[in-house]
Amino acid sequence: MSSIENEDTHYKVKIELFETNHNYLTAIMLNQAKKAKEEDIGHKFRWIIPAMSFAVFNIESICNLYGSQLIKNWELLESASFLGKVSLVSEKLDLEVDWSKQPWQTIKTMKDFRNALVHLKPKKTAAKYVFVKKTIDLDLVPRYALLIDGYPTNKKSLMSYVSIENMEKFIDAASELERYWSWSCYHKKYDIHRYSTPITEVLNS
Repeated sequence: MSSIENEDTHYKVKIELFETNHNYLTAIMLNQAKKAKEEDIGHKFRWIIPAMSFAVFNIESICNLYGSQLIKNWELLESASFLGKVSLVSEKLDLEVDWSKQPWQTIKTMKDFRNALVHLKPKKTAAKYVFVKKTIDLDLVPRYALLIDGYPTNKKSLMSYVSIENMEKFIDAASELERYWSWSCYHKKYDIHRYSTPITEVLNS
């Protein structure tokens, strides 16, 4: 050990950084939302889907941010469900989770959107029936049927979630959940690192 590193004359300080990156996800989410509102009709989905996705990622990241600091052995809950993590942290903070009310209702929809996106696969819609007059040429009947009633829709398909309105609900829910948790931690005097924070310890005081 050199003289500069002599523990008799120098403090030995351990330096770590508690890194939090969820704010990057927030920035991406908001930027995508801004682009969605500026985009032409018919192309907005290219920005809406990423904005909604990053809102979901943001909630997952703040679950880990708060859960890792509030709940012992949080790392063992890595495989817990999206809604399960939201519930665990909320219950730890004595916040009532009611999936029929906001923001919980939207958070539940976010879980469904996430599953539709992650497990994307082709599927048929439920059949519906229309009547086309027999005076129409038989080869043209399918086209006329579509003109009469349009394409069937599937309430559980990815695109059924995609709209500016839902995008804004997702963003609001992600922001509101963090406000709830942050406010509750403040009142309960839980010392939560919400931003990248240096952690230092003098080893030979």
